[in-house]
Amino acid sequence: MTFTILNVITYRMNEVFGTEEEAARRLGAMIRRARGERYTVQELARRAGIAAGSLSQIERGKGNPSFRTLQKIADA
Repeated sequence: MTFTILNVITYRMNEVFGTEEEAARRLGAMIRRARGERYTVQELARRAGIAAGSLSQIERGKGNPSFRTLQKIADA
């Protein structure tokens, strides 16, 4: 089996967070906390150039954001 960088990252995240679902839930919670009361979901999504529904799903641990989407959220 050939390991790619993504395989290694996924393996390490699963070691820390347990499951992909737990990692997604924690990521969403971190984004929600960082957004805090400064922005609504709609405002942060607009600033990041993504759909509000997508951001909502990510915050609830249901979305599967690309690295680029996470960069857009971080830069907003």
